[in-house]
Amino acid sequence: LRAELHTEAERRQNRLEIVSHITPIISASVTLDLIFSNLIKEILSAFPKADNACIVEHLPENNEVAITATTQPFYRVDLPLMEEQTFRTQLGKRRGIAGRVLETRQTSNISDVSQDIDYIPANPKTQSEIAVPIVIDEVVNYILVVESDQLAAFTEDDKELLQTLAKPSPRWRMRSDLLRPHIFPRHFWKNLA
Repeated sequence: LRAELHTEAERRQNRLEIVSHITPIISASVTLDLIFSNLIKEILSAFPKADNACIVEHLPENNEVAITATTQPFYRVDLPLMEEQTFRTQLGKRRGIAGRVLETRQTSNISDVSQDIDYIPANPKTQSEIAVPIVIDEVVNYILVVESDQLAAFTEDDKELLQTLAKPSPRWRMRSDLLRPHIFPRHFWKNLA
């Protein structure tokens, strides 16, 4: 029992240290796209098993989800993209894990993406994925996606930590209207998968 309590205390301390490190960086960001970029950079640094991460935005007018232009550089896709393009997919064709999170508003922690019917293989090395809804003003418009080339890479502790980091502060809400005009370049590659 003592060993379990000690292990739990260490896990909580580790989570607090990560949140304490990342929170000031996000708070100092002046736009939502900079918040997202800094968040992804810090998550990739703090989670050793994470090798791919991005923020996905819901585009209801086109019934699509797309990786935000500011986080696309952190996300390796095994598909050719033209300059100033970002990976996107139509929800009507395949919803993907991000589309499922958008619908359910629940975090999905997939230990083996090859066994998940919703998974869209943008990177063949990905073996596990966790997707967390980002709710701003009671609406899920963004999803934090973190992937790994290892099976079952993300624990329940990782899930709780990512949910904490994806919980917007009031500063995110103030900046959410700043992002929309700047998030996507004029031309996009459309994933017809």
